[in-house]
Amino acid sequence: MSDEHSGRLTSAERIARLERRLQRERDARVEAERIAEEGMRSLYEANVHLDQRIAERTAELDEALAAAETAADNLRALLVGLSHSLATPLNGVRGMLELLEEVATDEPARSWHASATRSALRLDRLVQRLVRQVELDELDLRARLRPATARELLFEVEQRWRARLAAAGQLLVVDAGPRGEAQVGASEELALVFDELLDNVRTHAAPGSVQVTTTTAVEPSVVRIEIRDAGPETAPEPDEAHVDRLARSGDHGSQLGFVLVERIVTGLGGRFERDPDELGVVAVELPELSSV
Repeated sequence: MSDEHSGRLTSAERIARLERRLQRERDARVEAERIAEEGMRSLYEANVHLDQRIAERTAELDEALAAAETAADNLRALLVGLSHSLATPLNGVRGMLELLEEVATDEPARSWHASATRSALRLDRLVQRLVRQVELDELDLRARLRPATARELLFEVEQRWRARLAAAGQLLVVDAGPRGEAQVGASEELALVFDELLDNVRTHAAPGSVQVTTTTAVEPSVVRIEIRDAGPETAPEPDEAHVDRLARSGDHGSQLGFVLVERIVTGLGGRFERDPDELGVVAVELPELSSV
């Protein structure tokens, strides 16, 4: 009797053990379903958030494109009008210079004539370059708004300007530095900025090293790019009166180019720096763009 009762208890314990195991499996399955449901909910919320971010960035890009198109139309109208306004008097100046070349017989007169001719040709090239750069109908505005890193920008600068500067006896040295991966702005606008600055170096700087490097700015979120050359090329002038006239008039072609550079850099939220006491150095400071 006792053995039979002991056997029944053993069977009951086995059944209880199986029931507890079954309950644990049920609890585990319920917990797994809860975790999966939470995971699906989190994934859904992440997808919704991502869709919202994409929609916001798309709206921002569309707004930037619309603003760029409006600004481009205004700038194109302004520069085309400026080009037409300058064309007639500039052609008159060049025509008079050609006539003066025949009567400039002494050395001072020939030097003055050559200086005036170079300035007129530079001004003509600058005006034509401005008009070409604002033919935005032939450009993809999305490509113009593509952010470039400092390293990409300086690599393009090196590719375009190494041979040109070498022809003028100037050795181009480019160093992106530790801020090379920082995004600094729209590639097309910055290409125009550095084209103008290096064209000014080629035209006015003495032979020697031309360094284009990123340096540490005061603000950590700002990328500073400096251009250092050998300084202005000095040449003997005919007389003191001529020096005084040049000092008063300045190089108007360069000044117009610097105005263009400052406008573009300021439009990108940066700053253009030119120290009148250190003629061989200019700097462009650009805000680092945050990645999406």
